[in-house]
Amino acid sequence: ETLSLGAGHGQGTARLGTQGDENGVVVFLELLEADVLADVEVIFATVDYLREVGLTPNDIKVKISSRKLLAAFLKSLGIPENNLLPLYAVLDKKSKITTEAFYEMLVEKVADKEKVAQIQRFMNATSIPQLDEH
Repeated sequence: ETLSLGAGHGQGTARLGTQGDENGVVVFLELLEADVLADVEVIFATVDYLREVGLTPNDIKVKISSRKLLAAFLKSLGIPENNLLPLYAVLDKKSKITTEAFYEMLVEKVADKEKVAQIQRFMNATSIPQLDEH
């Protein structure tokens, strides 16, 4: 389903989906705009809606995935542009495989173990201040 929300910085558009499991319901929000401020407003509007229907801050976790941010980080480590696509395939598997398997796949793509450690810290960050440490 596509969701359009009027935003102060333009019309924000997102694709909305849900998935339920034993831990509750997960709402997926794929942002379809190039305007970062419109995207931020769509995220906040979605969180506001979820709170209005009775969810508390303990029920809501916002995870943001940005290829642009990820590419900038990887390039800052000296990873060449032509290595990004194969590396994305590994990074996309992080939540689906064991930590050990993820590490092994990462080492296959990035030989420098210090860079591997930096990527792992970045991928494990759960807050913006943790990103500032990288």
